[in-house]
Amino acid sequence: MASSSRSSSCSAKSPLLLLQEVLTIIENDDSFAIPTKEAKSCLEIARSMAKILQQASPSSKEFSCWLVGKLENIVLKAKKRGSSVLNDERLWSMYHQLSISKSFQETWEKYLSSHNLKKEPMLYQHITDELFDLLIKEHVTSNFNLQGNVTQETDVPLSFEEENTVRYIGGYLVRKIRETSNDGVKAILSDLTADGSVTSAENLEHGQAWINAIDRGGLVKITTEAHRCFYAIESCIRRHLNVKKVSEMDNTFRSKLSDAILTDDDVLFYWCLAGQIEGDESADLCLRLLVEKYITVREFAFAKGVMELHKQQQKKSTGKSKAFRSTLQQSN
Repeated sequence: MASSSRSSSCSAKSPLLLLQEVLTIIENDDSFAIPTKEAKSCLEIARSMAKILQQASPSSKEFSCWLVGKLENIVLKAKKRGSSVLNDERLWSMYHQLSISKSFQETWEKYLSSHNLKKEPMLYQHITDELFDLLIKEHVTSNFNLQGNVTQETDVPLSFEEENTVRYIGGYLVRKIRETSNDGVKAILSDLTADGSVTSAENLEHGQAWINAIDRGGLVKITTEAHRCFYAIESCIRRHLNVKKVSEMDNTFRSKLSDAILTDDDVLFYWCLAGQIEGDESADLCLRLLVEKYITVREFAFAKGVMELHKQQQKKSTGKSKAFRSTLQQSN
């Protein structure tokens, strides 16, 4: 279990002190004051754990750093870029994924067992919930409604037509890569496709109706989750690439752009949301192939923009220049 250093944006409290503070809250929590065997057991474990934390042993410091680091990382990734506002959907999806993960449960139970404490899932989940709530309050300076809607991203949102184009490109890339991929990648691509004509209210709202309208039987339709991932890829490309930079597009620049997309928090989040596991060899290869092909497609669009810009500049320069006959007459 590797220790995690805390961000400078957080308070001066150490992870150990934060965990002790949460246990103090739980010891005074009325939820565990009810006269049941389970509640009494949880309260006794919490009190014992609080005493162990006071000793500040290396194992307790390491464990608290791990737990706070994991939770704080979720809060940081869920922040709206350049702001203290949080994206609710991302925040709670990542927290849910952590809390149900095998490594999370095993690390908690290993720590409890090492100090001869009973492994009580209800308690350590409650401790984690309280700690997460505490970190959210520390990081968010403005009022944050835990039940609120998803906040808008700082990137300029795509227009309806652009969203439809992203969906179309996504389907094209899935079909193109599927033609030459191995079975592992093909299985991943299959998870990204929607069978038949998708007519649910959610998909219609996100432009799937447009795909259904133009489809003559050959289009590959992607799921809403896959579309969100391609949307994130497009947004990332726009942050790193513009018409002026197209002339700089060489293999080195393409590699850097690809790496930037493959490590982008939004892209990875929606890739996981689409059902793909980060770290899976086939899933990682599939995402890389999709990103590299997507960059190639977008290069053509930007190159077309450069051509149009060049034509406009040529027209302006030609319009300002004197006619050839006038130039000859002046020279005489």
